[in-house]
Amino acid sequence: MPIHVFKDVGGYPRKHVDGPSRETNIAGSKVANAVSLVFGIWSLDDTEEPFPETVIPFDEIKHVLTGFVEFKDLMSGNTYTGEPGTTIWLPRGSKLQILRTKDFSAHWTAMMEATECDITEQ
Repeated sequence: MPIHVFKDVGGYPRKHVDGPSRETNIAGSKVANAVSLVFGIWSLDDTEEPFPETVIPFDEIKHVLTGFVEFKDLMSGNTYTGEPGTTIWLPRGSKLQILRTKDFSAHWTAMMEATECDITEQ
């Protein structure tokens, strides 16, 4: 299997839109009926209004590229701010609420059920 190098992933178009969330599944190891390692780019619309509460469906790591996101861990009650250079680990089953965002984008990596990737697949 060849090595893949992805440059300027922050500039990739966001192909999937779900309300204020936009993302692209850049690459993944697609294996039928199995959990895959997938990575992509994610951005959120600017807002000062809290998003609905979310239960995280799979283990995921987000590395903030631009802007900031303020969110609350609904299990501990702690509030955090992610800014460029911040890495956020979201274990499967954790609960959060995004409180506000500005110019936010992040690179994410997740272990999830096989999914279609928009750029390439292994």
